[in-house]
Amino acid sequence: EVLCLSDHSLHVSDVAWSSDSTTLVSGSFDHTVKAWSVAQGQLLGTWRVPTGAFVQKVAFQPGMESQVVLVSTTHRQILAYDRREGTMAAPAFALENDCMVNTLCCYHDGVHVLSGDKHGQLKTWDLRMRQAVDTICNGEQGKPVSHIELSLRVDVVERDTVDDGRFVAVNSYDNVLRVYERA
Repeated sequence: EVLCLSDHSLHVSDVAWSSDSTTLVSGSFDHTVKAWSVAQGQLLGTWRVPTGAFVQKVAFQPGMESQVVLVSTTHRQILAYDRREGTMAAPAFALENDCMVNTLCCYHDGVHVLSGDKHGQLKTWDLRMRQAVDTICNGEQGKPVSHIELSLRVDVVERDTVDDGRFVAVNSYDNVLRVYERA
């Protein structure tokens, strides 16, 4: 064990690394998102999620120097917190969904986010427009989505990840892994 970071009062549902691996964010059922300094081993600050929602998933928005943290919640929202505004700040904006958002995954373009929800909908959100721009149903009957992951496209010559790949892997609560081709 290199670090032990403890300040949440209930189950920690997710963690995410900043692009430079100096900061961790954690989301919890205690209705908070916390930012941690890995080098100092200490809490940098806490955001309280409005409406008492549980945090399902946390992620740093690519292309923003790890300044914007996206959060999916049980209260039908994807929240964006801007670290430059300080802790205890209200979300910079909220994307409203029609049911609980179980998970999310950020595209490398820094503009789009893919979410999976309780009703089995996979939605692509445009963060500039702050709305869903595409929706597909998970399985024939819309199986609730628990996790999603984008495949990576690797530059064969440079051996470096250059973009999101062609596929999306989706896990459901029916113990089935589905793979979709991105549009």
